[in-house]
Amino acid sequence: AVKKHFGREVNLIPCDSIEEVFQSVETRQTQHGVVPVENSTEGGVSNTLNCLVATTVTIVGEITLRISHALLGNVATNESIKTVLGHKQALAQCRRWLDQHLPLPERLAVSSNAEAARQASLDDDCVAIAGIEAGEVNGLKIIRKGIEDEPNNSTRFLVISNQIIEPSGRDKISLLLASRNKAG
Repeated sequence: AVKKHFGREVNLIPCDSIEEVFQSVETRQTQHGVVPVENSTEGGVSNTLNCLVATTVTIVGEITLRISHALLGNVATNESIKTVLGHKQALAQCRRWLDQHLPLPERLAVSSNAEAARQASLDDDCVAIAGIEAGEVNGLKIIRKGIEDEPNNSTRFLVISNQIIEPSGRDKISLLLASRNKAG
């Protein structure tokens, strides 16, 4: 999503969580952040919505990406897979495929698919659900492409910033309404 919006020459600063992305933008360690906000099959990303309420950052852009998950790893055989790692959204988006093809290995949710790929690169019994690029970065082999349950799966990402962007006349307005968590 970052490369689609900003191009390939952008200076990337990885964060371990959505909250950390918001913090890096709010404290001006970074000019912009890119966070997932909604998936077509799994719905809203509550961490992002909560951070939008709790911080002063604003939305300055939007990217929608078709999501295609791959099974990545350096396992000898599928039978040697003990653990499948992925972000909880990715594990949910590949649930039926995993139930059919890898019902026995443990499924562990981690902070991101990039983190799943990193961890899988350190353990020959683990595989990751992630994008192909995450596999290339971490030296993982593609075991299977296109393991998502819904072929038209897409995720909407927000570009967040502290900068104020002047209206262009072709703008989209997003409203986030929150109320106190109390009776009545």
